[in-house]
Amino acid sequence: MNKKKIFAVVVLVVIVLVVAVVTVLEKKVAKAPEVSNVSSTASVGTSTVEQATSTASSSAPAVAAPAAQKNYTGVSFSLSYPSSWNVSSTPFFSINDFGGKYQSGWVIPMGGAEIDVVTTTVYSSVGEIMTTELMNAANLATSTVTVDNIACKQAAYQYSHAPGLVSQDISIYCLRGSELWKIYFSRRVGDTMAQVHVADFNGVLGSMKFLP
Repeated sequence: MNKKKIFAVVVLVVIVLVVAVVTVLEKKVAKAPEVSNVSSTASVGTSTVEQATSTASSSAPAVAAPAAQKNYTGVSFSLSYPSSWNVSSTPFFSINDFGGKYQSGWVIPMGGAEIDVVTTTVYSSVGEIMTTELMNAANLATSTVTVDNIACKQAAYQYSHAPGLVSQDISIYCLRGSELWKIYFSRRVGDTMAQVHVADFNGVLGSMKFLP
């Protein structure tokens, strides 16, 4: 999901919240999803690079060193990601492997991929939030994945930014108490580096920890 769409989602959530507040005053029902203080939740922690080395002996062949990793620890979660990815300056946690050089309209370039993590306070069901956010998705397929021992809802889909310009996206929704973690992964359809991007994303998911 590109930056423009994420910002649109945040604006949409705020609009839904305003409508829900009016409904609460009139009918005393639960409020709609509200975006929490994302900037404090996803404040950038100290990133360090850990490079493992291999040692060759005369009796055994050399073993390739694991890819270098950077570690991120925020207020509510931590994770590791490949050193070829970099943190972007956004109100939410965002990393990409193309140096932040978007095409016009915050579109991810061919050969690049992006991962975003947004945290919100939940006042509606995860299903309703997914329906709202994915209303314009094409070729939508849903499933369940596990992130840090939490069963999360996953949606794989395509999003058309312009004729001939389509992204392949994954959105993961992890509910933990009253907090919802939304993890977005996006790349271009037809990207020859797709398998590498997916492997990097799976590695990030596998390292992710929700903090108390």
